[in-house]
Amino acid sequence: MSKPTDTIYRLKLSVFTLIFLFIMAFSSRDFAYSNQVKIGKNMIHYVDSGKTDNFPLLMIHGLGENLLTWQKILNRLPQENYRFLLVDLPGHGQSTAERMGKYSHRHLAQQLIEFLDTLSIKKVIIIGHSLGGNLALRMALLHPERVQALFLISPAVFSVHGVPLSSLIFANPLLRTGIISIANKTLRSEIKLTKTLQDAVFDKNIIDQDLIERIVKPILRNPKSGLALYYYLRDSSRNHVFPNLNTLTLPIFIMSGREDSWVKISEIRRLNASLNNVTFLEIYQCGHMPQEEKPDEVVKQLIKFTDLHSQ
Repeated sequence: MSKPTDTIYRLKLSVFTLIFLFIMAFSSRDFAYSNQVKIGKNMIHYVDSGKTDNFPLLMIHGLGENLLTWQKILNRLPQENYRFLLVDLPGHGQSTAERMGKYSHRHLAQQLIEFLDTLSIKKVIIIGHSLGGNLALRMALLHPERVQALFLISPAVFSVHGVPLSSLIFANPLLRTGIISIANKTLRSEIKLTKTLQDAVFDKNIIDQDLIERIVKPILRNPKSGLALYYYLRDSSRNHVFPNLNTLTLPIFIMSGREDSWVKISEIRRLNASLNNVTFLEIYQCGHMPQEEKPDEVVKQLIKFTDLHSQ
């Protein structure tokens, strides 16, 4: 049995680790899109662009990010060749995070399937970054008939751990207030948010005004970011169980920055070894955000992959 001090330490580590990942950004209110649909308890905002008769690409951002994380990628892809479905996960961007909603990874994956149902889309290629890569794998495991192929960028799978003693911790109103307070202190500091971006990437020079506008400033304007993070923490203990990856047979492409300090390259290699029919690419001099640091390389690989598997 763990000592009380060990339990407190693990709790603090889990909270700060998730805050560290979560502060990637909520989407800008100035971004011009207004599509929304109710999935479960939440209103989900999304973009549906390109030609509707093209094979759809579902693009899922990471924890704390929003659909603006794909901006550099979309700017480089030929719009006439694709149908893009970009979605803000519950509690991210302009999507809501209702108290009675469910925020475990399995539930999030199932809600994304329901999102496809609302648009009458039968099958997609999924592009997922970090948590988005985790959810993409879960979607394929839950509903293999709905997923044509997976293109995963720095997928976070084995590094995801739940908060210890979560059923006791999150039932306590004082601890709930404390966790939200800790989250808000970080999520309200432009200096801390910018420092987190610097920690996430290899090339610090990419943190320009454009990235600040898309990532940092929207967080500062979002009054419920700490509450949304609390819900993800509350349900995180359910995330440690992952279905058998060996059952997947669909084509999978994984790319990851060799200098990623958030999802270590050793974890990505372990994931690669756990999958069938996978192609794996390490990108040198790149951190956790290849879509921001190496967008040309991402687009090059994405075009080859989608051209091959979207027939």
